[in-house]
Amino acid sequence: MITAIVIVLAISLVGGIILALDGKVQTSDSNDTSETTLRQLLAIPNWDEDIYEDKEWLDQNRSITYIDGGVSVTITDGVYDGYGICVDFMALYFEALMQGNAEALCGFYADEYFASNYRWDEITMQRVYDIKLERITAFDSADSTAYVYKVSYKIMKNDGTFRNDVKSDAERPEFYTIVDDGREIKITDVSYSYNP
Repeated sequence: MITAIVIVLAISLVGGIILALDGKVQTSDSNDTSETTLRQLLAIPNWDEDIYEDKEWLDQNRSITYIDGGVSVTITDGVYDGYGICVDFMALYFEALMQGNAEALCGFYADEYFASNYRWDEITMQRVYDIKLERITAFDSADSTAYVYKVSYKIMKNDGTFRNDVKSDAERPEFYTIVDDGREIKITDVSYSYNP
């Protein structure tokens, strides 16, 4: 009887050790995966590089595609007047990104935006392409009009100096709230979802 109890205890002990080790191996594997952060997948910033000498990027579609009510048009002539004031505004925004002009980029945002968001001190020239602006809605208040656009684009060789939440050549659409108060137009909010 005692021998049987000892054998059962020994088997239980060995089984417990095996399960514990197996759990540790699985935990280690999952930690290794989580430690492979997006930062490690991003390109190394090259502050001296002129992206306008990169033929691979120049061969991409760098025009803006405007979508409104399911109708899509790619603006290839650089004339945005017929698509609303926000499209012209965003064309200049993307130009600042491509130029790597952090000061100009920050100028597109309202001061209130930076109360809870990071202000860019410097960015590299961003290889932005496949730009899409989809008009979602617009609404008026007493002294301004707010527009909501779904904005998507890709960044070739993304180095994270502008966005570190998306891999190179991947899309992660955002919803921009752009407010026109009659004096100036500013981005007041950027989020991953829009709830009217």
